[in-house]
Amino acid sequence: MKHFFTLCLLTAPTLFAQAQTAGQITGQLRDEHQQPLPFATVLLQPLPDTTAGRATQAGADGRYLLTGAQPGRYRLVAMQLGYQRQYSAPFELTAARPTYQVPPMQLRPAAQQLASVQVVGQKPLLELQGGKLVVNVAASPSAAGGTALEALQKVPGLLVLGNRLSLAGREGLTILLDGRTTHYTDVVSLLKDLPSSNIERIEVLSQPGAAYDAAGSAGVINIILKQNTDLGTNGTLGLTGGYGRF
Repeated sequence: MKHFFTLCLLTAPTLFAQAQTAGQITGQLRDEHQQPLPFATVLLQPLPDTTAGRATQAGADGRYLLTGAQPGRYRLVAMQLGYQRQYSAPFELTAARPTYQVPPMQLRPAAQQLASVQVVGQKPLLELQGGKLVVNVAASPSAAGGTALEALQKVPGLLVLGNRLSLAGREGLTILLDGRTTHYTDVVSLLKDLPSSNIERIEVLSQPGAAYDAAGSAGVINIILKQNTDLGTNGTLGLTGGYGRF
């Protein structure tokens, strides 16, 4: 019995370490110049069913970490506003090999028609302002011609799956228009009908402050529209001062 307990004490740290590292996927995203690409969305898709999955957001150094994946075959999808989607080669997690380091993934700029576009004092595509990530949609020619929902699909850390939105894997987001919620109950349909050319910027608050206590902790997406933007097909939709959960 004494030898049994000694064996348990010796093997426990190893077993604990294996449990801690189970299901971990790491890697780095880079741009067309092989520089780290910050704040992109990384989606883990099981194969062959790619409709499900979990997501995370790359850090300022382009590195990401996904945890909790069960044994199986997967691929990664990397998404960033202004860039083409990039898919990793399929890989497999097993009980014997529960961790995987994905080779660096390089994202290339989306094809754009810029011949007639004159850029004067253009804002950067991504900015960090007071603890929130600001996506200047109006500064991205690649966002032109799409819908607000398509623009949201390219927001770093934000995942759109059907009628569900999640931020870094957390659902129950609050969607605001110009800082206020809308009376419109079907927000997804509204975003599908709203041209992305009407959006000035999108503000992403992954850790809402005291001003958003009523919205919960899942995150807040604030869509700032350009001036004189009408919503809906029957006139301008009313906005309220409250917060709506999505």
